[in-house]
Amino acid sequence: MTRHRKPDEWIEEILAAAGDEIEEKGYPALTMDAIAGRIELSKGGVYRFFANKTEVALALFTRCYRDSLDVDVEEAIGWNLPPAQTFFRVALRFQTSKQETARQDRIWLALMPEVLRDDRFKMERLRLLDQIVRKFGEIAVRLAQRDNLEIPEGFEGRVERNIRLGVVLFEGFTIQGSLGASREEQEDLARHFMEVLVTDTLGTPGDSEKGAVG
Repeated sequence: MTRHRKPDEWIEEILAAAGDEIEEKGYPALTMDAIAGRIELSKGGVYRFFANKTEVALALFTRCYRDSLDVDVEEAIGWNLPPAQTFFRVALRFQTSKQETARQDRIWLALMPEVLRDDRFKMERLRLLDQIVRKFGEIAVRLAQRDNLEIPEGFEGRVERNIRLGVVLFEGFTIQGSLGASREEQEDLARHFMEVLVTDTLGTPGDSEKGAVG
């Protein structure tokens, strides 16, 4: 017998089941029947929330970028860290839950090829990228205001360019991690990039020191 769930709870169960299916069999093998078979909901019930498997996969794909989008700007400013350390901590905050991050990475790796094959995935990635640029741009402005820094000419363009490069870099970290690169190697690269980002956008020297992120 199907147990009562709130819509949000059913969506969570559907996405969790789809994620399990993708991890085990890959995205091409995903079906609405397979999702329904993993939870206490009929296939028709799954269709109540998602029109097809692509919509389910797009929801999962979006969640892979959620940690960068959910960062609280006020909280980040309140850490009272130098700019490069702030960006570094924001960028790596998702790694506090290694098990969940590893699962999320595996799902992302399984779905990323769809960006090359399906315009819906391509457009969703670009939409998410725009949101991340705006979020990190807001942090950069607030850091400049907090530290009484003069915002240099061309600031907005530099922020957009650097953050877009940063997202690509962190996507690359996910691929590197799947190939065996250590967390320490990835953090060294991330730390270096954050120092360059801050120097280029805010005109201040890099200040991200190893061990600064807790």
